Amino acid sequence: ENITPEEVEGDVAYQEGRYLDALKQYKIALKGGHNVEQIKEKIKKVKDAIERLVNKEIGEVIRKSRALVKQKQFERAVILITSKMEKVQDEVLKQKLAEELAYIHLKKAEMYIDAINYTQAEEELREAIRIAPEYYPAHWRLAELLSMNPSLIKQTIDEYLEKMKEKIKKEFEEEIRRRKNKDKTT
Repeated sequence: ENITPEEVEGDVAYQEGRYLDALKQYKIALKGGHNVEQIKEKIKKVKDAIERLVNKEIGEVIRKSRALVKQKQFERAVILITSKMEKVQDEVLKQKLAEELAYIHLKKAEMYIDAINYTQAEEELREAIRIAPEYYPAHWRLAELLSMNPSLIKQTIDEYLEKMKEKIKKEFEEEIRRRKNKDKTT
């Protein structure tokens, strides 16, 4: 059995209930190409554990928030989610609540787009991205919105390229760390 340090770290993180760390380590281990099917199973197991945790701890709050958003009661939904975020200690739950907050801003932006209030829509989308930088639906919608205005196309492309550059840099740094750790173990 050719087990990598990242897979071991993922196993430890999973056992300790640190699901985001486990997921991150398993994804790095997956790139190594060893035990691919076993690691994919572990990733599925972590995602299932995250889903159970989310449903148990914050599922009802998210359902209530979505109902408020449907009724266009955005401020009440924001209050509900931020109030829960202040009480939650677990990082997985904080991240899910941040994504829900970003979702609220996305839906509010879509309301502004429908009302042809593009400036306000852009502000809401930028707020969604500030709250949850990994929430890609907000990035996508912002790019769509900015591309509707020909004078903003260059800005849109520049922003997209900057985000891609950040993402590639982050992945590159993770790969360097992974290789350094691999070198230490061999």
